[in-house]
Amino acid sequence: VLVSRSPERRCGDIAEPGTAQRLVSAATATGLPLRGVLHGAAVVEDATLPNITEELIEFRLDDATALHLQALEVRREKGTQVAASLSALGSVALAQGNFPVSLGYFEEARELLAREKSEAEEAYALVGVGKAMGRLGDFAGAAPMLRRALALREGRDDTVGEAIARVALAENLLQLDQPDQALVEARKAHFALSLVPPGEARADAEQLLGRIQLRLRRHDAALANLEEAARLHRELGKGASLLADLAYRVEAEIARGRADAVLA
Repeated sequence: VLVSRSPERRCGDIAEPGTAQRLVSAATATGLPLRGVLHGAAVVEDATLPNITEELIEFRLDDATALHLQALEVRREKGTQVAASLSALGSVALAQGNFPVSLGYFEEARELLAREKSEAEEAYALVGVGKAMGRLGDFAGAAPMLRRALALREGRDDTVGEAIARVALAENLLQLDQPDQALVEARKAHFALSLVPPGEARADAEQLLGRIQLRLRRHDAALANLEEAARLHRELGKGASLLADLAYRVEAEIARGRADAVLA
């Protein structure tokens, strides 16, 4: 569903050819710019959490790609908010596992935002660049991107944005086998997120802290973080993240010699 400031509302099945183009055209028919695209990743008629399949997720991500590509075309024509669509496409490609394509979108977004001197938005694109590079195995190359992203977020009135950049940096430090430094950054992010209402960023920080503590062989501390991560991810309906929480908890229980807890 795309909504403009017009009272008219348009809906459609994004899987059908031409729907994305029709919806974007309707949303911009008033002459006002397209300021955002909201894509529902699933509906109850498709599946609920216990029976969501990889095929269904991939299907919905393809829908999101089609919609964001159409929005990008319109924004390129009008010369406004192009970077927002590029970042959205980068995020979808990252979720699909198409890391080279994701990196390309995020890089283009970063370059545009750097030219526009939009430092706050550039930071988000830099986090995307760093994550995509990390997925491609270039953790050393990702490090300066993520440090730059954090530097751009620090000192701004955006606790969650800064924490997200800090968590991404901590994740990369862990991959570079620097768990002590990763722990410092992850704890800073966790503290900041503890001061705002809990959300996905807090849950992800809890999971990362658990992974770091696991690497440092602090199994009890790891379990405490992973249990909290699982609770938050469950409440938020983040099934894939919840499965990862549970997998790390199994690893922690085995590491401290409690196979009975795993079987239970």
